[in-house]
Amino acid sequence: MKKIPLDILEQKAKEISKKTLGDYILTDEILSQLASGVIIDGDDRVFVLFIPKELAKDTVDILRIRMNIYTGDGFVEYVGLERKK
Repeated sequence: MKKIPLDILEQKAKEISKKTLGDYILTDEILSQLASGVIIDGDDRVFVLFIPKELAKDTVDILRIRMNIYTGDGFVEYVGLERKK
């Protein structure tokens, strides 16, 4: 089976992120600090939105989306925000 290119997976992850984050409180302060990254985990790529800190152990994960490189399937693995009421 052919691997799906990273840019395609990233685009799908962004779409999932936008849909998901609409249900959560995302302040301007958080938005101004957000960074993103990709973790390689076997056949998956985990797209992470996070707030970086001086020490890596203090980094705050905001959202993690796991995408399979062969199927293109993705799901929200973690959301570190409060839901809107």
